[in-house]
Amino acid sequence: MKSYNIIDLDGYPNRFLSLLGLVAFIGINLLLPSYFNGFSGEVIRFQSFADLVDNPGAHASLELRQTHPAFAKRIVLTAPLDFLTNRLGFPLQATFTFINLMALLGCCLLLMRLSTAWYHARGDARFVGVWMFLWSLPVLFAFTGFTSSYDDFLQYATILGMFLAHHRKQWGLTAALFTLGLLIRETSIIFALPLLVWGNGLAYYQRIFLIGLPILVFGGIFLVIGDNVAAESYLLNDRFDHLRINVGTIRNTILTLFTMLLVLVLPILGCLRQKDSNFRAKTILLLIAINTLLVFFTAIVKESRLIFLPCLLFLPGAFQSFGFRPVFPSWWDFLKLVAIGLLVFFIFIPNEGSSTPFYQLYAAVAFLFLLNPKWYNPPQSVDS
Repeated sequence: MKSYNIIDLDGYPNRFLSLLGLVAFIGINLLLPSYFNGFSGEVIRFQSFADLVDNPGAHASLELRQTHPAFAKRIVLTAPLDFLTNRLGFPLQATFTFINLMALLGCCLLLMRLSTAWYHARGDARFVGVWMFLWSLPVLFAFTGFTSSYDDFLQYATILGMFLAHHRKQWGLTAALFTLGLLIRETSIIFALPLLVWGNGLAYYQRIFLIGLPILVFGGIFLVIGDNVAAESYLLNDRFDHLRINVGTIRNTILTLFTMLLVLVLPILGCLRQKDSNFRAKTILLLIAINTLLVFFTAIVKESRLIFLPCLLFLPGAFQSFGFRPVFPSWWDFLKLVAIGLLVFFIFIPNEGSSTPFYQLYAAVAFLFLLNPKWYNPPQSVDS
């Protein structure tokens, strides 16, 4: 049996890694060109720190969201932003950043509440899903050009809140939040499957009503917002052309494959470990499979946030499969991991200008982490 030196973090390793992830998220999205600074300047060099309060890029992004056929119908964030800035005079960039930071903190709190509600987690165990969320590729780089999130955190928080209300049998609130989630991003429709399967005491006709009513309300609102002709044209002419982007070249194929591995390996592995003891695990696996196929043909996989969406439901129970406990392998194993990390660094090359090395470094370190399971296995499975 190999001997490992275990780093002692005073019994709070998952809290520590969650806090570190939050700091890393703020630093990365402020210092790299992103929606948090209007994509102004280069890496760690703004035109001015005033860009963090307001800048032309933020206004251009909002205008694009209000006019592009793919985004114009998603008014839950853009309409309040427009009102707060153009009517009340708040600086657009600071307002956008504040709303998304609050939504991110809401996601973390809701993950902890769901962890307790669904699985009776206590103490440090509740933070396993939080650090996995914060350190995931689509969250850590959320607002950079690589991922291009805009209203995704609002969607995440709404969906997590919906399932917490569903667990508490607050059916009216569940329906309202499902409707809101659909209005934020129509991709929330995938969560109709777990709402149907996880009845929580409802008969099947009641489940169908709980799902169907929000969809009908959403459909009615969706049809009266924006330009339906332009939206239909975009859907028919552009939406299903993404397969060519995902695997059209060797470089894009590598980016697509690596992104899928970085985002999906741990959730799939965790659900497989739980499939016999957690009735939700099989549904989450099916949801991941369905969503991945849909994204592969209708969206850019490299952006990662879309294939990550169903993984939200795995995170509250992540502590049953994983726990952060850093250990040092033998020197030979360490050298092999470093060699693989260097290989990943030079193969995974997104076209993001001066930000590219940050994504390469993340991919390399993430693969080192994935290939060293003693770092994320539950403590009882670690040899000591």
